[in-house]
Amino acid sequence: MLKKICYRNIWLLIVSLLLITSGVYVLFNPLSALIASVLIIGILFIILGSSYILAFKDGDSYAILALGILDVFIGLLFLTNIGVSVITLPIILAFWILFNSTVQLAMGLEIKNNPNAPWKQLVGASIFGIGFSILIFIYPTIGNITITLLLGLYLLGYGIFELHRFITTSPCDKTKGV
Repeated sequence: MLKKICYRNIWLLIVSLLLITSGVYVLFNPLSALIASVLIIGILFIILGSSYILAFKDGDSYAILALGILDVFIGLLFLTNIGVSVITLPIILAFWILFNSTVQLAMGLEIKNNPNAPWKQLVGASIFGIGFSILIFIYPTIGNITITLLLGLYLLGYGIFELHRFITTSPCDKTKGV
């Protein structure tokens, strides 16, 4: 039986596929992906941020709105300052991953009592993200190539998590008027 897919779920599917595609590209092209990843990440941040802002319209918490605004801002920063973004890529990404993972950790703990919510995966991905950002802060000299490889793994893992969330999300909730 096919489940009804609502507008919000389609955005989640699109974002998860973009994350997975970006992660695979970065993993298989680490040298040429350094500059290209700044552009891809900038575009991805804008799309991801826009999807969070759209999700906020459906009644999510203000954490989703904050993530959306931050993601759009970082995306515009990456696209308008490519040279600076390449140099500062590790630190900017570490801050973003730390903020994003912290908000996701709070959201995961918030939905813990919902038996259908994938809160364990959300908390696990959040802890991975926090640890990853701390490693970047501790070892900033590991270089952009290593950061690019680790970023590819993070994007791939985050995309797989979002795809899993898309697959396990229940059909549209009629109480929200979707």
